[in-house]
Amino acid sequence: MKILGIADPHSSHTHKWANYLCEQGHAVHLVSYTPLRSDARVALLSGVTLEPWTLPGIHLKRPWLTLQAVRRLRALLQRLQPALTHAHFLGAGAWYAALAGCRPLVISVMGGGDIRGTAWKANSLRERILTPFALRRSTLVLCWSPNLKAVVAPLLPPHVPADVMVGGVDVLHFSPGAPDQALREELGVEAQDFLILSPRLFWPLQNIETIVRAFGLLVEAGVRARLVLVKYRADAEPAYATKIESLIDSLNLRELVRTVPSIKQADMPTYYRTVDCTLSVPDTDGTPMTVMESLACKTASIVSDLPDYDADLFSEGETVLRVPPRDPRALAQALERLARDRALAVSLGEKGRAVVEKRANYRTEMRRLEGIYRDLGSAGGKS
Repeated sequence: MKILGIADPHSSHTHKWANYLCEQGHAVHLVSYTPLRSDARVALLSGVTLEPWTLPGIHLKRPWLTLQAVRRLRALLQRLQPALTHAHFLGAGAWYAALAGCRPLVISVMGGGDIRGTAWKANSLRERILTPFALRRSTLVLCWSPNLKAVVAPLLPPHVPADVMVGGVDVLHFSPGAPDQALREELGVEAQDFLILSPRLFWPLQNIETIVRAFGLLVEAGVRARLVLVKYRADAEPAYATKIESLIDSLNLRELVRTVPSIKQADMPTYYRTVDCTLSVPDTDGTPMTVMESLACKTASIVSDLPDYDADLFSEGETVLRVPPRDPRALAQALERLARDRALAVSLGEKGRAVVEKRANYRTEMRRLEGIYRDLGSAGGKS
């Protein structure tokens, strides 16, 4: 089957999706809605075709630029004749797919940016016009959580179904194991130190400032701890990165905080197994893969107490600890609780792994997606 994906080729979600389909013998073509970096192809299999051009931002004031991009996408559709198009993320990529008349069109709603909170609210004129338009023109909408499905359902016409399908975790790759002592030594961590990892984007939305302040309170409480901050895509928010570095210095935490520019996806399981706890405390979110990856490795995780989250996946006191966003004291208390109660941390990891295996097994989800693709392809629908 020939499949056209409109996605961010730098995203690990895109890598997993495209590479799996390629391994199953499908012809996968990718068009990016973000500027291509030099490393855009690094994690993609050679059988995945990445178009060398990108879809620009939607220009309402300069509509001819948008029209040019729509024509280019239509020309690609005519040349490829894909069985279907899948737009990952309800944003510019999905808007262009709808404008170009892609049929059948699958749209994935991931949350954390395309949909925020428990009710849809447009943040711009473009969103107000184009998000409902794209949803109306879609064939199927796949949402990463029940909350996201509930939010988008009122925007869908009766003939467009919505279903819940999380991105999923490769539970063979992300699996429990012994801590890597060499990595702990590399990070400057001693045996008795409680090691914390923040693996999310180094952006204001992820509340890195809250994490640093909470860590300072944890140290003040007498807990021997170390914090690892992954400065993933910090270059997109340079002023924020500088602010966080200054905060670390002002709280006299420099010797206890280690920052790393990024972690390769292949190395993430080693980090999860080696740390004692992971953090994910954004203001809004979809279904965070980093949390599920951590749980798949049986490592405890603390998350924001958001209505966005699937209550079964992220159950307070069962699979995770939940804290109010932007509350350093509450986060520090949750960290101290885990640091002083090893049995609780083990229990969260055990139950978390079981839930991920049952509800978010990546290969199970992808086999299900393949079935959906086949049904859509056999039903027809010219692009």
